[in-house]
Amino acid sequence: MTSHLDREHLELAYSLPFFGPFLEPFLLAFATPLSGTTSRLPWPWTDARAVRSCVDAAWDMLGRWQARRGVVVNLVNFRRAAPLPIMALAATLNRRRVTCMADLLALPPEPYAEVVTAIHQAVYCISLIKPTKIVQPVFGSKVLHHFFPSVVPVFDAAKVAHGVMRLPDFALFRHHGGQPWVLWQNEAEARGPRMLEFHLYFAFCVAQIDAAGPARLASVRRRLGRAWRPFAPPALARNKNSLLWKLDAKAAEFALKGRAVAEGILS
Repeated sequence: MTSHLDREHLELAYSLPFFGPFLEPFLLAFATPLSGTTSRLPWPWTDARAVRSCVDAAWDMLGRWQARRGVVVNLVNFRRAAPLPIMALAATLNRRRVTCMADLLALPPEPYAEVVTAIHQAVYCISLIKPTKIVQPVFGSKVLHHFFPSVVPVFDAAKVAHGVMRLPDFALFRHHGGQPWVLWQNEAEARGPRMLEFHLYFAFCVAQIDAAGPARLASVRRRLGRAWRPFAPPALARNKNSLLWKLDAKAAEFALKGRAVAEGILS
């Protein structure tokens, strides 16, 4: 499979300078363990205090991304319902030592399925906060992307469902079953048609990381890390093993959207 993970495609979809300042609370949480916490970095979200410190920032970003439009979402309900799925996913990622999509590639099939199922479950549960006729993963993926930017890509209708998923390479990926990254092939297993789309897109993102190779992945990681560095605490920026320098999900998302722009699918 050909990877579209390169700096050229990244630049075509770039928007980090706009969103960077609003991500500071999350970057601070990655760099500053809470006193008395028993959670292991890199994911501090197993501690409810860390999650609560960023929930309102996530809510604000959802508004900027227009993820709350159309259907009224109650902030009180969001504050109450969002933390538990976030904490559960953080616990699974910490237990399996998954800090980024590249770490998924090193897992045997059973742990890989466990982690992907946990991501899928978290997206599903948080998406339920926004009432719709069928579960729409847009809301859940955007919430979780703030907390897990190296693991959970953003899914949306305009640029993913009607953009990335129209790429010829995605059709080829789907035709061959997306092996070994796709776990579910039908709507019932994935808990709905839109959730199946999210799962296929997630697997396609993982496949991009796999096909990129170490040198290309390192180059794209550096580009994203440098863009976010002005908004990150110095300790996070100095640590080349920190999440700031492993933004794989964001890299795959931007590169695939950039490829859709290059092919005239997106403008």
